[in-house]
Amino acid sequence: MVSRYEGGPMIFETCNVSVDFTQANDIDGLVAVYNSHPAFLGQHLNRDTVTGEWMSDEVKATRDAGFWSCKVTAKSTGEVVRLMDVHMDTETYLSLLMVHRDYAHQGIGQEVYGGLEAYARAHQSRSVRIDVVTGYDDRVLDFWVRRGFRAIAETTLEWGGVALSAVTMRRVLDP
Repeated sequence: MVSRYEGGPMIFETCNVSVDFTQANDIDGLVAVYNSHPAFLGQHLNRDTVTGEWMSDEVKATRDAGFWSCKVTAKSTGEVVRLMDVHMDTETYLSLLMVHRDYAHQGIGQEVYGGLEAYARAHQSRSVRIDVVTGYDDRVLDFWVRRGFRAIAETTLEWGGVALSAVTMRRVLDP
């Protein structure tokens, strides 16, 4: 894994993907990732699709909230295959990690999370926290449990005017 931090964008690479700060020309790729999950959109945002305008606003809101909006690009094709919103600190907060449906169940999620964890550890983060929406897809919760995350609290998230029941999970990073 290669990593670089220059006081701004996060860049790390794994064998198959690169992770970099989202740019304006990435919006269509991010829209495709979101729109590949109509059940997610219905559950989380009470809508069927998102538009480029919505995505641009979401990236801006993510950045305004202190998070990095990142694209995950397949090295073999140059396509945006996943997106990630993360806030780096002594506790890294992973707000969103979503893979395009066409690339699901191929190990990309594991690879990206492994790269993020190594990156966080190298930048003195002591833990990673996530909020997982419950009642949507139990495989998502199982994914994080298999990565060593433990539930620490129940919470309610609000996104796009929709209240979502969730569980806050944390993984303490080994030094």
